[in-house]
Amino acid sequence: MSNANDVFCFGSNQWGQLGLASGASEGPQPVPVRVENLRAKSVMLAGTFTLAVTTNDRLWSWGSNDFLQLARAALDPDAGTSRPPALADRVSSAVHSTAGTNKNAFAVTDAGEVLSWGAGTAEQLGRTTSTPIDAVPKSIGIGNVSSVVAGTAHACVLARGAIRCWGRNDRGQLGTGVRADELFPASVVLPGDVHAVAVAAGGNDTCAIASNGDVYCWGENGSGQVGIAGGLDQLLPRRIEGLAERTVAIAVMDRAVCALSREGRVACWGDNLMGQLGRGSRDVDLHVDAAPVVFESSAH
Repeated sequence: MSNANDVFCFGSNQWGQLGLASGASEGPQPVPVRVENLRAKSVMLAGTFTLAVTTNDRLWSWGSNDFLQLARAALDPDAGTSRPPALADRVSSAVHSTAGTNKNAFAVTDAGEVLSWGAGTAEQLGRTTSTPIDAVPKSIGIGNVSSVVAGTAHACVLARGAIRCWGRNDRGQLGTGVRADELFPASVVLPGDVHAVAVAAGGNDTCAIASNGDVYCWGENGSGQVGIAGGLDQLLPRRIEGLAERTVAIAVMDRAVCALSREGRVACWGDNLMGQLGRGSRDVDLHVDAAPVVFESSAH
């Protein structure tokens, strides 16, 4: 029997990122399995490892630790071995938001401070470091942060209506108007009247929800996921057309984006090769216009 705040995981478990008692496995896990001894408010998957915020606001981690991204002091001598779920004891503060690239992890504390740790590549930690792997979570020097998100090799934070990003910027995913990587958090160039209330990142793209419910996206556009034809990357935030209702939540995949409206409807755009737009079919076309997801109604 499952209880409130239980965590279930399924899919690839190559690095032990599902937190199963049996440890890492090469084969896929198609059946959801409960993570033992864990009650969580939120779970964040970062490819090879997982972070969870428990019901008492503590950070837990499991999966690959090849860049010491699990924030557990006892694991330092054996960095690359997959590990089961346990307290990330290097983070002593209460946590309410987490994110991770393939090599780094981030957490927002209850004081609105952002901590980073993992691979010491300057373009991903968002702060200075003197070691190739920095296992100790440290502040990146931004306050009043409400959330942190990350793509493949970039990260962004939301703080009082403004968004700041750092890391890889070869596709314009930082929204600064240029392609230069940023070692430290740089301001996203949002239109002057836009007050952001949410931010999401995935792959080489980033999107934001404005206070009026509009959606803005920027970065890689090879599949039309930034909502414009031609496949050209967008270095600055661009308003997504065709969303008739106010957006309250957004998800960014590698080549597609989906938005949830206040009325409970979902619209998606971008690549549909695997049917990820939920239109009842799959195709090789680029869908730059948002269109509703088709939900099948079951007979009762």
